Amino acid sequence: MAMSTSGFTQPWTVPVVPLGNVSAAVVAWRRGGRLHIGPIVKATFAFAKGGTMTPAAPVPVRVVEQLRGDAPDSGIRASVDTAPLLQHG
Repeated sequence: MAMSTSGFTQPWTVPVVPLGNVSAAVVAWRRGGRLHIGPIVKATFAFAKGGTMTPAAPVPVRVVEQLRGDAPDSGIRASVDTAPLLQHG
């Protein structure tokens, strides 16, 4: 069972085949005793100063937080894409 530092667990995975220039995943979670399954489709774009965004090679869906340093309290560089509900405060 994989667990991120946000406490979100993924006990199983579902194979997903993305169509087009995107990355994709599926996440399952329980809320109020009911099982929910949600698709995640992630597109990546390049920015150009004074220009328009253009599609870029897809960045994979992140399932584990990327920390700024080696210590767990060093701060998060990039958060997970799979959290169906983030707790704030």
